Amino acid sequence: MTLERDFSATTEEDIVLTEGVQRGYASGVYTAGVANGLEGRILHQQRLIWEWLQRGQT
Repeated sequence: MTLERDFSATTEEDIVLTEGVQRGYASGVYTAGVANGLEGRILHQQRLIWEWLQRGQT
């Protein structure tokens, strides 16, 4: 899988998750808690993508 496709897939997954959380907040049932253990993995992936984009590669 190329980095561009991986970025797209990651972005789509993030959107779905974020929309779900926002619906939960809006419902009044969901309350914020401790960050998921996967957050570090997500931040690492985003850093790699950012570095790749900064090098001007497409």
